[in-house]
Amino acid sequence: MKTANEALNYLAGSPAGVTTLPTSQADKALLDTGGWMLARGYMYDVQIKRLSAKVSRISLKRRVYA
Repeated sequence: MKTANEALNYLAGSPAGVTTLPTSQADKALLDTGGWMLARGYMYDVQIKRLSAKVSRISLKRRVYA
């Protein structure tokens, strides 16, 4: 089982990646980051999608400022 920190480290290394986590760990990742993080010199929003009651998908979406 992955932890929130392991998932965030993976996503910071490859921001285009997607990983799954237990819902409790995904919520912890969102709370730990405040909903955003800096990876490879760019700001990303942390996005979580619930796949079921116990599994969530976590990914990053690059912020674009107009």
